[in-house]
Amino acid sequence: MTDMEFGLLGPLLVSRGGVVVPVRRGNQRTVLARLLLAANRTVSVDAIAEALWGSVLPPSARVTIRNYVRRLRQGLGDDGRKRIAAQPHGYMIHVAPGELDVSRFEDLLETARASAQAGAWDETAARARAALALWRGEPLADVESAALALREVPRLAELRWQALETRIDADLRRGAHAEVVAELRHLVGTHPLREQVHGFLMLALHRCGRSGEALAAYQHARKVLAGELGAEPGARLQHLHQQILTAAPALLLREPALTTFQLPAAPADFPGRQAECEMVPDTLAQDDGVPVVAISGQPGVGKTTLALYAAHQARNRVADPANQLSVAQLELLASLAEHPRTRPGQLARLLNLRPNTVTTLVNALIHEGMISRSSADDDRRAITLTVTDEGLRAVHAWQAANSAVLNLALSTLTASQRNALARATPALGALAQAINHLADTPLLAPPNSQTS
Repeated sequence: MTDMEFGLLGPLLVSRGGVVVPVRRGNQRTVLARLLLAANRTVSVDAIAEALWGSVLPPSARVTIRNYVRRLRQGLGDDGRKRIAAQPHGYMIHVAPGELDVSRFEDLLETARASAQAGAWDETAARARAALALWRGEPLADVESAALALREVPRLAELRWQALETRIDADLRRGAHAEVVAELRHLVGTHPLREQVHGFLMLALHRCGRSGEALAAYQHARKVLAGELGAEPGARLQHLHQQILTAAPALLLREPALTTFQLPAAPADFPGRQAECEMVPDTLAQDDGVPVVAISGQPGVGKTTLALYAAHQARNRVADPANQLSVAQLELLASLAEHPRTRPGQLARLLNLRPNTVTTLVNALIHEGMISRSSADDDRRAITLTVTDEGLRAVHAWQAANSAVLNLALSTLTASQRNALARATPALGALAQAINHLADTPLLAPPNSQTS
């Protein structure tokens, strides 16, 4: 049965091996469409009758439906009887994965939404575009059923719009604003009451440097909504209008996150300190907590150069996963590493973030394999989160690099500046005091050194 394809996203279509299987117009198409809309589920005879005749049924309704099913089976060929099976109170059509365009569309839309939650905008746009490509026209275009036209067609049309809005939103987020302007102008004309489309057009024009046209697009939307509905635009569209008026930075396209390790340029060469240059990265690579290295020495001996050189060496040694994550994601991973098997709501309180923000971060990290999610067998709502080994490596890499950068910053301070820091910030002050304590020691001392 895997060579069959059924299509409802346009005129009803049945094909086998790429060859169209004819289905007679009229009631046979209605019966097949009703069965396909509930594929792999039993459809009662009463539900089929409603799709065919509404609330006024002919006396021979059951016999007539049986005849329609018999003809459909004949039209589907040798496996027709297996394909459409009789059930105690109705019929069920067996459809394998990938055979029905509606199911493929819904699966692609769901994966597009998941990609959007993870912030993978190229992937989101591609999957939403693939979902939209399955459409061949208006759904159930040649199925003559008032009941299906009233109940199923609007549902499918709304899902199509959701896929389109998902794709346009992803295109805007990945910087394709110029490419969607013409499409959005057309959509505004054909669907003038959809405020989301007006908002997309305004944002696309603004990002193209055409803010005047974006403001004019808002005025057009306001006029249309007032004329058709007697209402002002919604709060979101009004807020977008104000942001464009004030050239709010929030509307600028966000560039991909920079690497989390921000260091000045590395020195070209640092001769004579090979032992120290190896000791610092080795110490920072230890897994026992967050390692700290203090560098001390007389002015001009090369403390800052050594710290900078060692920081770059430590950065190059740590695993790269941390480089691919945002600071917010790394902070969430670090918090979860300290509080394993935490629920998302508890994590939001720990980080002082909105639950929606935590959900977005968590979904992205699950997608990257940094977090695993589990739930108790007796309570599916009790979802807990745990950092994976890959996530722990990213956290350790980030903490090691931050430790190197922190030491670099502290090593450049004078003794009086470190004393001031110790009084103002106890946590960093403890490290500053340690550096003071080592002021008269050789150039470098390991963190646990007893040298005085």
